[in-house]
Amino acid sequence: MGSRHSDEAIGDRYELPSERAYSETCAAIAVMQWAWRMFLATGGAKYLDVFERVLYNAYAVGLSADGKAFFYDNPLQRRPDHEQRSGAEDGGEPLRRAWFGCPCCPPNIVRWMAQLADYLAAERDGALLVASYASARIESAGLGLAMETAYPWDGDVRLTVERAADGPYALVLRIPGWARGATVTVNGEPHAGDPEDGWLAVERRWSAGDEVRLTLPMPVRAHGSHPYLDATRGAVAVARGPLVYCVEQQDSPAAAVDDLVVGVPEIVNANIERRDGTVVLGVTACAAPPPPAELYPELPLEQALPETTVTATFVPYFLWGNRGPEAMRVWVRTPMTTGKKAT
Repeated sequence: MGSRHSDEAIGDRYELPSERAYSETCAAIAVMQWAWRMFLATGGAKYLDVFERVLYNAYAVGLSADGKAFFYDNPLQRRPDHEQRSGAEDGGEPLRRAWFGCPCCPPNIVRWMAQLADYLAAERDGALLVASYASARIESAGLGLAMETAYPWDGDVRLTVERAADGPYALVLRIPGWARGATVTVNGEPHAGDPEDGWLAVERRWSAGDEVRLTLPMPVRAHGSHPYLDATRGAVAVARGPLVYCVEQQDSPAAAVDDLVVGVPEIVNANIERRDGTVVLGVTACAAPPPPAELYPELPLEQALPETTVTATFVPYFLWGNRGPEAMRVWVRTPMTTGKKAT
């Protein structure tokens, strides 16, 4: 989606810098369009996983919470003294802005938002495939459905049949790649089928009033990166469901976000809290001591882990930058596996 500001270029293999990632909002929309077409051509659920990840993160972050300002490019890190403006514009707002000299992203965001209803489901090979989850009504030749859910904050999805054609018909539900242990019930009875290649099919003779309940567990996950990806080596990212999370300085008052050190056990055991209609994660972290002034210090044989424990609140990445231009990180430092607790 563009790793270089220069020429809006892709860059070399594994060249994915966090703070200088271009990740243009228009490119996010293009990736979703490509993923949807690949799904239509192949039926592959993996393309919808890409669609969903981009939708709730790289695309959603392009619009401010009040709907009045836009990001042109979407880095995964911001240092407290960063002065680069979105879209490489001179002066003005340091984060999202209402307009750009090259204003491709704002109208693209609005246009795509108006089209999203067309990307919930598709009819293929005589079956209705539910590709994405949102509160909506879906009409196909074989079924009319009402879908209710608080997704992506909650993994419970209820589909109620409002109209059904005569004869058996398949309702096929996408099981996201991150959803382990997904379950389905039909009229309160467990469905015996297992997911296959990211899909779970329920075929039967339907009647109005039939209810299908899909439950997608949403534990907090820790993600690493490929070892050749230099920019994020020694760092970890936090996710829950389709959402990628970040930590802003506003939510880490006890330590600079650059000094936070977070382990995988602390991430997967994060405290899940509902706040203002969203879900935030409270993560126990260590605060590293102030770094030495020397740029390349010699390392000791053994490196002790930081002693100071703090709590950092991780918020959905798409919401960052709505409370002022503070530091932000998606990729946070993680302890070295060879380290030991300081005594």
